[in-house]
Amino acid sequence: MHHTEYGTTEQIGINWFPLCKNCHHEIAHSTANWIKSRVNPVWSNRNTQEFTKRLQLGYQLLYAGIDF
Repeated sequence: MHHTEYGTTEQIGINWFPLCKNCHHEIAHSTANWIKSRVNPVWSNRNTQEFTKRLQLGYQLLYAGIDF
C-alpha cells in the first residue's frame, strides 16, 4: 500500500493506494512524483498533486461501483 502523504487518515482511493512493489518504489517514489521535505524528511514527504490525481483517477476507473 502506498501513502501519497503521511499524517492523514488512510482513505483508500484518496491518499492510500494498492501498488505492486516495483511501481511503489520505482514510480510512486521517483524524483518526478515524490516531493522530499527538508524540514521534516519523514512526515512531510508527499506525492505531487498531479501524481496523486492520477492515482485517484486510476483507482476510480478500476473500482467504481464496487462495495467492499
